[in-house]
Amino acid sequence: MPVNSDFRDAVQNKNVLMVRIMMKDSLILDPTFAEFDAMTREAESELGAKVLYDKHDGARFDTNEANWNKTYLDEQIADLMSNFSRERISHVKKICSVIYADEIDNIKRKRHEKSRTLEHDHDQYSDQGNDTNKAFWLIMFAFAVLIIILVLCWWFF
Repeated sequence: MPVNSDFRDAVQNKNVLMVRIMMKDSLILDPTFAEFDAMTREAESELGAKVLYDKHDGARFDTNEANWNKTYLDEQIADLMSNFSRERISHVKKICSVIYADEIDNIKRKRHEKSRTLEHDHDQYSDQGNDTNKAFWLIMFAFAVLIIILVLCWWFF
């Protein structure tokens, strides 16, 4: 999944705070993390991991999924902005995966359906292209035969 131009601009301008905010927002907006992973690759590539991430502040996380709800997620997201560590990001991803499990399944299903539709459309376009190519060569063959006949007629008559 490609990143948007605003994110790319923030990375190029080395606006680490804006990069982190946009990455944080993508965790909620796309709980499949496809966008977040693309953003991570670009930000790490351009800024470097040492600039992008904080050292973990040592906070311990609640690992009991029964306690995970949107309020707890909001707290962890807020903490993420004051400590943008790999450990906290990983924990937030786990929480999102549990809280948004149904939504994640729906998004993945829709992406799969869209991908299949695009493949089908591409196959149909390719078939149409083959039909067009066949028609073109058939016309060219007919034209060549016509020219040969005209040349032979002119030669012999």
